[in-house]
Amino acid sequence: MDKLYKDFILDHYKNPYQRKLLKNFDVSCQLKNPYCGDEIEVFLFRNKNEITEYCFWNKSCALLQASASMLMQAIKENNISYFFIWKEQFEKLLSKPVKNEKLPNNADVFTTKVTNKKKEMPKEFYNFQSFSQSSRKKCILLPWEALSLALEKFYKKEYH
Repeated sequence: MDKLYKDFILDHYKNPYQRKLLKNFDVSCQLKNPYCGDEIEVFLFRNKNEITEYCFWNKSCALLQASASMLMQAIKENNISYFFIWKEQFEKLLSKPVKNEKLPNNADVFTTKVTNKKKEMPKEFYNFQSFSQSSRKKCILLPWEALSLALEKFYKKEYH
């Protein structure tokens, strides 16, 4: 079990980034995994036309919470415009059988420097690849789906 739940997952489970309930928010999306009962709600708050706060609240397993925590940290420290690029990369990653390959050279660690933002998915997410053939894949992807739907709601409100 220790091998399955790597240190980074346990760290994000014990110390989740942006896990809080927002009482005032502009858009939210709540999803539930019917197979295991995991629940997540993603909240977005805006100031004028810009999303300025991202957070989540969950009742779930360590994998979902770690995935949500890492996702919130990555978008907060980078740019929300990369989310849909990362989501596509992450879904592809989790659809592949696990191989003993090195991380791709372009999978750099995300950075807080505005001038050095990366379009490539942060390399920390590659650690979830070991769950690609697992029934837990849905738990890992649920925060990504919730954020995707919340952003769709946000943009529909914004432009309609």
